[in-house]
Parts: sequence; structure tokens; C-alpha cells
Amino acid sequence: MTDLPLLQSLSAIVLHESAHIFTARVLKVEYSSPTISPVGIRLAVISKEKSHIKELAVYLSGSIFGIIVGLITDCLCSGRFDYFVFASFAFSILNLLPIKGFDGGEVLSIVVNRLFLPDRANSVIKVLSAITVLALWFMSVSIHMRGSDNIPMLVFTTYLIYSEL
Repeated sequence: MTDLPLLQSLSAIVLHESAHIFTARVLKVEYSSPTISPVGIRLAVISKEKSHIKELAVYLSGSIFGIIVGLITDCLCSGRFDYFVFASFAFSILNLLPIKGFDGGEVLSIVVNRLFLPDRANSVIKVLSAITVLALWFMSVSIHMRGSDNIPMLVFTTYLIYSEL
């Protein structure tokens, strides 16, 4: 039974990514093959459309589906799948943060690129992404210094800072 938390967490991630793929197929949006990175699975939209509504739907679908499935699972199976529910919520919310490579970063990129010229848009995206990553890192350091043994979060946020450079 020690593998159950890991299995439930991985299930939440697979469902999140499956929602992206399903939405892209339904909306006929072209996407790249999924790739695995140290911070998760990456699925890039290959956009050839003038309207970005479909692209936004693909990027937001994983988190929306994760939150809905987490709520339903919590209501119907209270207590039996706590790791799945927590992973669904945490992964969905984390993915909505405006960090390059995350779903929220892709959404931010679409919106900002419609508001600014490309050079200014890239600068705005980099700054907002860096501020978010630094805030996460300071939060993880603070939690660690208060005595919580949360090394994975510290390593994760340190990697995010490294990838921002």
C-alpha cells in the first residue's frame, strides 16, 4: 500500500495531460508529441490559426478537468483517494501559474502577445514568469526554514529558477 500515494498522484497528472490531448483533438488543434521534463510533461500547441480561443481552451482544459475531477472524487469517495484529490488540485493550480512552460505561462503568452509588440511581449512574459518563480522559491525557503522538511519543493523551485536563466 505504500505505492498508493504515488499511483494516485501519477493518475492525476495523466488525467490532466489527457484532457489537453482530448481537447486538442476535439477542437482539431495540432500539437506536438508529449515530452517529459524535470518539471512535468510538455505538450505544445502548433498553432496555425488566427484565433487563439482554441489554443486557450487546450491550455486551460487540463487544469479545469483536474479541478472538476478532484471535486467529484472528493465528494463521491471522501477519504479513500485523498492523494489523488490533493494532487489534482495542486497540479491544476500550479499549472495555472504564469511561468514559462506551464499552462498558465502559455495562456499569459497568448494574451500578452495580443496586447504588445513581440519584443515588449517577450519582456513582459519573462518578468512576470521570473517574479512568480522567485515568489515560489522564497515561499519554499520560508517553509523549509520554519522546520518543515519540504526538500522536494525547494529542489523544484530551485530548478525553476535555473530554467529561467
